[in-house]
Amino acid sequence: MRHAFVALAAAALALLGMLAAGELLVRAAGRTPWRPLEVDRDEPTAHEPDPVLGWRARPGSHVFPPRSPGAGPVRMTFHEEGDRAAGDPAPGVSRVLLFVGGSYTQGWAVSDGQSFPALLQERFPTWRVENFGTAAYGTYQSLLVLEERVRLGDPVRAVVYGFIADHERRNVADPLWLKTLSLLSRRGAVDVPYCTIDDEGELVRHPPARHPQWPLHERLATIALLEDAVALRCGRHRSSSTRWRAGRARACSWPCSTRRRGRGSTTRSSSTSTAFPSPTARIRSRPRTGSRATATPVPAPTPATPPASATPSSPSRSPLPRSRP
Repeated sequence: MRHAFVALAAAALALLGMLAAGELLVRAAGRTPWRPLEVDRDEPTAHEPDPVLGWRARPGSHVFPPRSPGAGPVRMTFHEEGDRAAGDPAPGVSRVLLFVGGSYTQGWAVSDGQSFPALLQERFPTWRVENFGTAAYGTYQSLLVLEERVRLGDPVRAVVYGFIADHERRNVADPLWLKTLSLLSRRGAVDVPYCTIDDEGELVRHPPARHPQWPLHERLATIALLEDAVALRCGRHRSSSTRWRAGRARACSWPCSTRRRGRGSTTRSSSTSTAFPSPTARIRSRPRTGSRATATPVPAPTPATPPASATPSSPSRSPLPRSRP
């Protein structure tokens, strides 16, 4: 019995020694434990978790410190439904010009009346502008917002979507994107809904994924390294579906169980004929040798119409660009 105890203690000490040596080697290679990026704790929290969208704007008026020398405070006001204040239309106006997109559309770092949707509301008072642009949103989250507004009965007549190239990796929950969100978040891991395109060119919807948060990763560099490596392994299928390859990422999403189609954790879309894309709308991928898709022509605006960049309603098959999410 005594010999067994001594052998067990010796094995435990050897294991601890190996772990310590591994930790020293990992740190010598430049890796560190998990360290969230510094965030100004004096700034208000303008977003809150959402089970479907990942996060949405938190209702209320939030005042941020000046963003440039000599500038004044930045006031960002959000309505109860999550859209940003954009001014008031003319009395009796009901038709909605809906804005979706990321922080550029939302007007991050500028006050309410300075966002470009607010300026368009002032220019076209015969439309009611609703600005649902949200910081860090991609195309897929913007689609979810649009579907939600249509489902709730919003009289949406035109939609403006603000696109930037970074939306491509956001749409598929790229590993590096998930890690970046977690590093910047005050609440740790951030849930991100994502989508992929199957071999038939149909949109496959997935529940939110997040960067893993393992025990002791804030203390041990080896844990943080293993966390990134395992997560990257699980998320490589998503990174390969966009131009942002997995080789450029140092971390990835979690859990692995969401990567297989055909299970309860994913849904596939089918075609439907509605004024706007519904939860069953089909989206085709861009052919490998294909060219850029062209948008549905928009009639020239009159003084009572929004700018020509707004996309009018049409059957769900035609206005959707043939491009990867």
